[in-house]
Amino acid sequence: MEPQVCVPLFATLAKFSRLEDAPMVSLNTINLVALSALLTCSSLAAEESDGDTRPSDSQLELLDEITVTGSRETRSAFDEPASVTVIQKSDLERQNALGNFVDAFAEVQGVSVQKTAQGQGSPFIRGFTGFLNLLLIDGVRFNNSIVRSGPNQYWATIDPLSADAIDVVRGPGSTLYGSDAAGGTVNVLTRGTALAGAAAINGALTYRGAEAENSSIGHTELGGRTERIGWRIGASHKDFGDFEAGGDTGRVENSSYDEAGADAKLSIDLGTSDRLTFVGQRFEQNDVPRTETTIFSKSFEGTSVGTELQRDHDQGRSLAYARYSRLRDRGALQEAMFTLSYQDTEEERDRIRGNGRIDLSGFDVNTWGAQAQLRSESSWGRFTYGFDAYRDSVDSFRRDFNADGSLRGVSIQGAVADDAEYETLGVFVQNQFSLFQDALSLIVGARWNRHALDARAVEDPVTGKQIGIEDDWSAVVGSLRALWRVDRKGASHWHVFGSLAEAFRAPNLSDVTSFDATSAIETPTLDLEPENYLTLELGAKRRTGKSSISASAFRTRIDDQIVQSPTGRFVDGTPEVQKSNVGDGYVQGVEFAGRGFVTSRYEVLVNGSWTEGRVDQIRFLSNGSAEEIRAPVSRLVPLVANLGVRYHASTGRYWLGTHVTAFSKADKLALRDVTDRRRIPPGGTPGFVVLDLRGAVTLFDGRARLSFALENVFDEDYRIHGSGQNMVGRNLVFGLGWDF
Repeated sequence: MEPQVCVPLFATLAKFSRLEDAPMVSLNTINLVALSALLTCSSLAAEESDGDTRPSDSQLELLDEITVTGSRETRSAFDEPASVTVIQKSDLERQNALGNFVDAFAEVQGVSVQKTAQGQGSPFIRGFTGFLNLLLIDGVRFNNSIVRSGPNQYWATIDPLSADAIDVVRGPGSTLYGSDAAGGTVNVLTRGTALAGAAAINGALTYRGAEAENSSIGHTELGGRTERIGWRIGASHKDFGDFEAGGDTGRVENSSYDEAGADAKLSIDLGTSDRLTFVGQRFEQNDVPRTETTIFSKSFEGTSVGTELQRDHDQGRSLAYARYSRLRDRGALQEAMFTLSYQDTEEERDRIRGNGRIDLSGFDVNTWGAQAQLRSESSWGRFTYGFDAYRDSVDSFRRDFNADGSLRGVSIQGAVADDAEYETLGVFVQNQFSLFQDALSLIVGARWNRHALDARAVEDPVTGKQIGIEDDWSAVVGSLRALWRVDRKGASHWHVFGSLAEAFRAPNLSDVTSFDATSAIETPTLDLEPENYLTLELGAKRRTGKSSISASAFRTRIDDQIVQSPTGRFVDGTPEVQKSNVGDGYVQGVEFAGRGFVTSRYEVLVNGSWTEGRVDQIRFLSNGSAEEIRAPVSRLVPLVANLGVRYHASTGRYWLGTHVTAFSKADKLALRDVTDRRRIPPGGTPGFVVLDLRGAVTLFDGRARLSFALENVFDEDYRIHGSGQNMVGRNLVFGLGWDF
């Protein structure tokens, strides 16, 4: 290791060992890290002294990012007429984002990660969260009819250790993927199998431990291949103890939980480019506490403390799908893909109120799905078309108990209707063609969708009696996207892109039948209509072998959004809200990102975003009347910037780097934000700046990986806007990977 890298590293460690106000990192820990760094430096110095293996500058190039989500076909993200970020497996390892799935999005422009609790979380994409962002797993729809508004915990049931890459497509995706894709579409691409060939067995072991986070994560996987069959299995176990937040907040009691997951994939080569793929996943979270609602929460900048003695969530998710795919170089039909899927989503909430009363509630959602995607070439362009259909069967329950454990009552429904069904059917078509000798690419698409709800057991909020609700909705949306290849010669390539795209969201069971208290108290609501969104986006991209930059601006018009307006009443400290399609408004913003080698050894990563928006809401007055006003969009993400610098060793065996994240103050509050007293401080959430130190070493010809990080170096006590907890304080992270 070069002296100019080792010396600053040891100087930094020595500085922290002398800090008197650094309770999060003990002297023994600093000494351990210093010893590890010394051994690593010595080892690498010995390795580099064996000879000059310095690669030429041309060998240090950015890898092309491949996406399959933006246009439902495999292509470079640079050639996609949309704002796309591909999070690779190596990015997850670099960010140490191997625990909570939503941590994977922390450094993506246009995205902010909210955490209601340590084991929960929800990304905000271009100002939207919850059921306004669509999540897919290998193209199979994850969103179902119980996904609710605002930040929710369901994305935390994805294991990032099962992902090979994550496509993040910002902006509307309803033309290709249906309801919910207003803010963005995220597609988790699971780990692949070994290619067919000579018989072989391979595997990997991964471990990650973190001090202040008080976590231990282990993952193992095994794969193999024969002449026509490839397979892979993996399993994870994660244990999280009570974590240490920054500054004066300190240890957050009642924040511990554990989770485990397993996944498997089998690919069978049928010959002549025909393939069968089978995938199975299971993931469980046990006793995940929502600490901010309990007496164990801590006030931050004036937030209120919870009153409940306990609110724990158990979550489980299963996915199985079978897929047949066929590729042809000739003929009218170049590609065909058919998928049958089954998912099961379970949740149970165990709550103990301040007076000792107990309620148990939960649901079980079984979802069957079928998809078809076809592609044909013609003189009119390349057509992609198909259908998707899903059917949810939902059971829910709620039982209340007195403080002595005796049964108090059994409710008609749980958080959503019991004995309910929700069906969706969509048909889509897209055509891509080029003009001016392929300088201009145009993509035109359209979709028709129908949704039907049949809820047989719903509690009437007025009479308390059981009622049934049936309703259905349909929508037609379209999109036009364009990409102009400004400069296609030489090493530098410029693209200008633009799009005009619609999105919609049909009311689901959570909208219509929810009877629950989360951050607000919702009751069943009839006569809701679909939400509609129209987004105009313009942007530019530039790429060379050593750098890439992109920038875009967008404006989304919002029509008939279902808005939760606070009535002014509180139940056990939780505000009551009324839902209605009054939400007309807009969200607009700008995003930028750059990455490249400024010298042969130093790489710089920078990105940022700014979002602003307002939507109509109902304000209830003290005299009992109400008025409609236009106020900021709920939990609006403030100005955000990320800056990272990495030094790459000449041998390619290690890298060292720093990363800075900065948020401005979030003080543009919706009406419901003002009443969210446990999560949002009066006047808004303060801004912050956080510094991380990171590094990684590869040993034994690349088969072993050693990573380390010191996160939140200055022990900043901060909260991401809309979160229910402060973030982890100064945190020492150690990781080890081994491929065999």
